[in-house]
Amino acid sequence: MPISAVLRRPAAGLTALLLTVPLAGAATLTAVGTAHAAPPVAAGTGHLYVANAGTDDVSVVDTATATVTATVPVGDAPRAVVATPDGGRVYVASSGSDTVSVISTATNAVTATVPVGDGPTGLAVSPDGSRVYVADFNGNTVSVISTASNAVTATVPVGSQPYGLAVTPDGSRVYVADSDSNTVSVISTAGNTVAATIPVAQFPEAVAVSPDGSRVYVGGYSSATLNTIDTATNTVVSALPVGAGTNAAVLSPDGGSLYLGSFNAAANLTVVDTATGTVSGSLAAGKVRGVALDPSGATLYATDFPGDRISVVDTATRTLTAVVPVGTDPWGLAFVRPQAPVPAPVVTGISPASGPAAGGTAVTVNGANLAGASSVKFGSTEATSFTVGSDEQLTAVAPAGTGTVDVTVTTPSGTSATGPAARYAYTVVTEPEAPHTTALSAAPTLFSAGAGGLSVGLTLSATLTDTTAHTPAAGRTIRFSVGSSTVCTAVTNTHGTATCSGLVPLLTVVLSGGYQASFAGTPTLKPATARAGLIRLG
Repeated sequence: MPISAVLRRPAAGLTALLLTVPLAGAATLTAVGTAHAAPPVAAGTGHLYVANAGTDDVSVVDTATATVTATVPVGDAPRAVVATPDGGRVYVASSGSDTVSVISTATNAVTATVPVGDGPTGLAVSPDGSRVYVADFNGNTVSVISTASNAVTATVPVGSQPYGLAVTPDGSRVYVADSDSNTVSVISTAGNTVAATIPVAQFPEAVAVSPDGSRVYVGGYSSATLNTIDTATNTVVSALPVGAGTNAAVLSPDGGSLYLGSFNAAANLTVVDTATGTVSGSLAAGKVRGVALDPSGATLYATDFPGDRISVVDTATRTLTAVVPVGTDPWGLAFVRPQAPVPAPVVTGISPASGPAAGGTAVTVNGANLAGASSVKFGSTEATSFTVGSDEQLTAVAPAGTGTVDVTVTTPSGTSATGPAARYAYTVVTEPEAPHTTALSAAPTLFSAGAGGLSVGLTLSATLTDTTAHTPAAGRTIRFSVGSSTVCTAVTNTHGTATCSGLVPLLTVVLSGGYQASFAGTPTLKPATARAGLIRLG
């Protein structure tokens, strides 16, 4: 089962054992020597990415030379590793920091860090490479990462303490080993919901799906049992005794041999013949935490957790051919085959080709080899953000800028060339002058009316000031009103004062008790109002 602390022990020589199976069926092990050095692994090759839980990094092993060629720092206590089908990226689950690191295999550098659930321990990738599934051991969930955006797009509740998981070849289902529930959750990827829950042997951890998708193999850590699930009925159809502490599994390309890694068994690697449902061999290779095969199935790789090394096994002869020192406490690992060189990105056009100097325009960039974009620049300035839609198109948000600049895209293979088709022009937009603030003042007005008068004559006055420029606002129209009735309008003089007269019904004057002067505003001056009293004399 997963452990939070490990007792360290000195590295020691590892005895290589050859498995032979007599016709009578009894397996015997024959010592063939001690593998102190690391002889060259058959070139075929590629690289192993090994999560070192004790040193918070990933060792990159060149399988042709059996040497570590790079070390990549990642999150705290990395455990699981999975590679995308195209080999361009490796995803590493770090259980101590609740993150998944994304490594570019072209540069062996972390290009993104994705927050996920609590204690990520297991990883699996969809066959089309569009999604990575993360078993959140302490969160009792599976996080679904979109590889296009490197963001979690769904979180699926499953059983207690999910550990290992595997995706069916058609990508329609994910089988999750719920180690503390003694169950396997079956996630339907169409809706990211649990479609079935299957009881299995105690403390399941290792999960593998057959190439045809008809069988799922589940190894029980505590039960020393391998369960086989029929995916048509989602039921357990067999239980095979295997080594105690089974926590890792990988199938040969043809599905005929299942290799199980064990942390506790004396024979840490067990080979199961899936056609007969029997154990066909075993091999001592240190306390195993993870297993992987090269694409041909000719070479098996297993992490020796306390030994700080990788065991290399020839699957034809079932002999240990090399050990490769790596980081501290190696856990999971993934094989990445060599990839054909990817051409540098090319930009063939952008739309729109212009936008305001303030930036913010969403610009579609068309071209080729854009999928691995790590940077999009407008001149020498990085785009505010960008999203890769496909290998032929991405969308970038233009930053602020001036003049005409070249739009370039950078990937691990290089930076796109400049040219007329990739030029972006910043346009200068004349903004209206910001309106000045104003103040309007109105003075109380005296008027005289007889006892029986029906209307009164009012002479009204107000002064408008530009408070930003601290000057009178001349030539501006002021409206004077009492209640809802307009009395008169006037234009301010050079002193900012407007004066006018008008008749107002006496009853309106009495009810209002005052008048209002209003300035409606202009593109350069803000509106203003003022109110003053009307004094009634007997």
